[in-house]
Amino acid sequence: MLDAVDRTCEHEPITPGLKEIADSLRTQLGSLGLQSFGDKGDAFDPTLHDAVAHHVSSDADRLTCTHVLCPGYRVGDHLLRPAHVEVAGPPRSAWDPRLGHDTGN
Repeated sequence: MLDAVDRTCEHEPITPGLKEIADSLRTQLGSLGLQSFGDKGDAFDPTLHDAVAHHVSSDADRLTCTHVLCPGYRVGDHLLRPAHVEVAGPPRSAWDPRLGHDTGN
């Protein structure tokens, strides 16, 4: 439901009614402990992010989230959904996906 509201807010004019629904939904879910995560510029963490695209950047020494396609959600330490992201970083042979950074190879 939250994804549908977020998509609507991105693509439709924000009316007072839509704003009230979106704010109320976020407030209610937040009161239950729901936290969204996944921001552009975050270091890629394979335990929190699902990389759907990898762009090579020869000057990068680690994987960094460059675009968030879908935010992740958690309640406390419980992961509900990883964030779906595009990442940029060194060629795949140079990094360990479990660590999210250059292995020095």
